[in-house]
Amino acid sequence: MANNYGVLLIFLFPVLGGIIGFFLGKKNKGTRNDWIDIVVIVQLAMLAYLAYMTIGKGTTFELSLGNFLGLGLSLTMDVVSVLLSILVTVVVAIVTQFMKESMKKEESSNRFYLLFMCTFGMILGACMTDNLFNFFMFITLALLFAWPLIMHRRDKLALANANIYIGFVTAGMVLILTGIVILFGYLGSVNYSGMYSSVMSRGGSGALLIAGLLTSLGFAMTAGVFPVQFQVTRGCSYGLIEISTLLSSLVSKLGIYGILVIAVDLFVENKFYGRVLLVAALMTAVWGILVTLTSTDIRKILMGLDIATNGFVLLAVSLLVLGGSSNQYSVRSVVYLLFASAISIAVLYMVSLELVRRNQNYEIKGLVASGKGNPLLGAATLLAGISLAGVPGTLGYLGYGTLFKSISTGIGWKWLVVVYIILWGFLMTAVLRIFMKFFISKPDEPLRILTSEEEELVGDNSLEAKGKDDQNAYRFGEILLLLAGVVQVVMGVIPEWSANYQPIITKFITFCNLNETVHLEVNVYSKSVLLAGGIAVILCALFYTNLVHGVLLRVIRNRKNKKLKAEAEQNKENM
Repeated sequence: MANNYGVLLIFLFPVLGGIIGFFLGKKNKGTRNDWIDIVVIVQLAMLAYLAYMTIGKGTTFELSLGNFLGLGLSLTMDVVSVLLSILVTVVVAIVTQFMKESMKKEESSNRFYLLFMCTFGMILGACMTDNLFNFFMFITLALLFAWPLIMHRRDKLALANANIYIGFVTAGMVLILTGIVILFGYLGSVNYSGMYSSVMSRGGSGALLIAGLLTSLGFAMTAGVFPVQFQVTRGCSYGLIEISTLLSSLVSKLGIYGILVIAVDLFVENKFYGRVLLVAALMTAVWGILVTLTSTDIRKILMGLDIATNGFVLLAVSLLVLGGSSNQYSVRSVVYLLFASAISIAVLYMVSLELVRRNQNYEIKGLVASGKGNPLLGAATLLAGISLAGVPGTLGYLGYGTLFKSISTGIGWKWLVVVYIILWGFLMTAVLRIFMKFFISKPDEPLRILTSEEEELVGDNSLEAKGKDDQNAYRFGEILLLLAGVVQVVMGVIPEWSANYQPIITKFITFCNLNETVHLEVNVYSKSVLLAGGIAVILCALFYTNLVHGVLLRVIRNRKNKKLKAEAEQNKENM
């Protein structure tokens, strides 16, 4: 097929739009904001046309530049890449609506918008390529563009964590590039299809295993997989919520996507690699849930929630390897959970952004009941929360349901079924805690509870959410959040015409090198799945009443109060 140079426009258009917006913003920030809206709308229109051509007409658009950087530049717009690009653009569209108000009083907002749009473009490029080296190149650029955005405020805490972030980014990229060099030397190709074909013809080897593990470890850093999670923890916990949203909802998912590529192209039915992923997935889910339930800074709470959901997606990837070429449940679970978690976490971040800006506090204690009186925001949070938690009738439930089917029927390990249901219940508890704090709980007596990082920086302004916004400033953004939730409910209610639509899901099955000719009837509303979900709900109720409002709350308060008391005594001695 002849090269289609129009493909370049898909990921370069946001970058060019950001450059133009930078100069427009020097004269008028309102004009810049309107221009960014136009860029995002045009981007969505182009992707909608490509979706029609790829899904409806079966057309594929390709561009291959063989001499680019030695290994070439290969871009493909097929069903998989178009849908991933639409997901990315929808998340960016939501974030930019809230940025209009939240960035009004921020210094150097033009620079922030420019780097934000460049990051957006590189994420799109990573979704479009079918070449591992190009994927590495785009994800590296996205992470580097995000670096100055993390330390945008330039307070001590942001700068310290940005330095740790860039250190782990560098380490991760070295690991990935080393693995790619070994793979290219052994396989002769780093195209996705070329790697799979070469492995099938030549078989595995020690060099292949080492290269795959190195590359997977690098992508694990990007995804925040335990125990190499520090890139995500430092990047998503203490910077502005706007960039944390992009890193959590999209960039960390690219890390999981990279591991998926390695798994399906190099290690299908490799039991050792599958078990490594399984252990990492369970540890990641547990660690993310612990962070979410024990943190008091809303940015860290949401970061932990992102890591926990990444653990569940990685669990689905591991079962795809362990279950072999017939395990189509795992493919569906990966797809459903990636889309549901990306959208839902973006919604929760934007809800938090609005409440933080109005209350000028990142601490969950200062945000209690802050969403009361805003039914639109409450409805959007509820829909995002139930999808992320896996309540029946949502896209998230399709993901958790197919993951349960993959464990119970594809693998058949009873111990893993028990562990999975318990983790599912804990995840529901973590999501419920956020909703209850924002919209249901009653505020207690005024009490300043500091995080451990804040205690080291008493008097520093790094945790002050500057700026207070107009009551209706975010109204259109709230409508978009609600629509995002409604779409997830529609997909959960009529999956055969949306999430499980055969012309779409078949392409993802083919992408994972499974047999797409075998049609698998997927019924996530079967008795076994509903029973598992029901048990998880019961566990959620028990965990919330006895853990969040019991032992956990007392432990957090006692720990904080002891540290505050010690600090007060130390100050008294110094006087």
